[in-house]
Amino acid sequence: MPKFINFLKFRGGYSKVAGGSDEAYQLSLTYDFFADHEGQNLVQINGEQVPNANLVAFSKNEFELGFDTRIFNNRLSLDLAYYRNETINDIVPVNTSLTSGYLSALANTGVVENKGIELLISGSPIKAKDFVWNTSFNISHNKGTVLATNDNNSNITVGLPRTLNIEVAQIVGEPFGTLFGNSYSRDDNGNIRYEIDTNGVPLAVVGDRKILGQGVSPTAFGVTNTFTYKDFRLSFLIDGKFGGQIYAGSNAVLTENGLHKQTLEGRENGLTVSGINAATNQSFTTTIAPENLQSYWGRISGIAEHFIEDNDFIKFRQLSLGYSFPNRVLKNTFFDSVHISATAYNFFFINRSVENIDPESDYQTGNAQGLDYFGVPPSKSYGLNINVKF
Repeated sequence: MPKFINFLKFRGGYSKVAGGSDEAYQLSLTYDFFADHEGQNLVQINGEQVPNANLVAFSKNEFELGFDTRIFNNRLSLDLAYYRNETINDIVPVNTSLTSGYLSALANTGVVENKGIELLISGSPIKAKDFVWNTSFNISHNKGTVLATNDNNSNITVGLPRTLNIEVAQIVGEPFGTLFGNSYSRDDNGNIRYEIDTNGVPLAVVGDRKILGQGVSPTAFGVTNTFTYKDFRLSFLIDGKFGGQIYAGSNAVLTENGLHKQTLEGRENGLTVSGINAATNQSFTTTIAPENLQSYWGRISGIAEHFIEDNDFIKFRQLSLGYSFPNRVLKNTFFDSVHISATAYNFFFINRSVENIDPESDYQTGNAQGLDYFGVPPSKSYGLNINVKF
């Protein structure tokens, strides 16, 4: 090998694993004796999930190819991997009618394929006597595709917000976590169709449900830098995701109540709207009087397509500053080492494409990603760490 190559390894692997639900007792109802009333036991059904007696174990087949190399006296390293896996009969919670008394039901979801690449580049650009700079960059891209759902290959809903105008669905041939919701009704040229109410206000016609995006961002990256000067250590992490979409339900409710900034337009002199009259199929242009804007925006607030936004972001995730007491200070003590550090998490967004909401604030946990409805964003947190060895 050339002298500048210090290490080179090619790898490959294949695995086949199986598993069941993440909780026990998911095949049948279980009961809880929760109280006693005049000598009679009171019993209730445990849980908020419909059990599935026909549930079967899932299996996952995967292969991976990759290589790892380190060059220039180990100052620079590169790790690249390609993988492909197929999950059969994956077990996921599926939405049920609230009138059933349950929130979800367990079901097997056919076949899901994931394939993608992962790249890690790390190195030490500066390595002096008192100062060292270590850095690493990682990026991954995953394409998840639903290959089958059930016997009929019909759509499976895994989550929906309170607005009920959109759902996260598993659709054959589409990405995992597809956003499927109602849209604007349009003519052949893409112009929005309106119905005119008795006050002459154009109200957008609600169209059929269609695919509006994917809730799972396929691309993610992270950059870590660590600077060491004598006994001080400063590090920070920046990460981000790209390629996904989110239904901004918070913005929909704000629009309905006239609290979103887009509803400010036209409050003084009216709002000019152009489109297609659904009754005559003729184009029109009209100005909506300020007192009638609530009707106009109220109709739009229920159309999911209007509130689908790209969910890209770059975030300053973590900052840490530490100090290690030198040996000369600890020489006459019973400490072998003392290190203190201060850390801050979820610092701030460097850039984000969605307005008003936190792109990481999902409506619910689990498989239903890409839905927002007044979710609580992650909070900033600060910590102080003291590490002592005797």
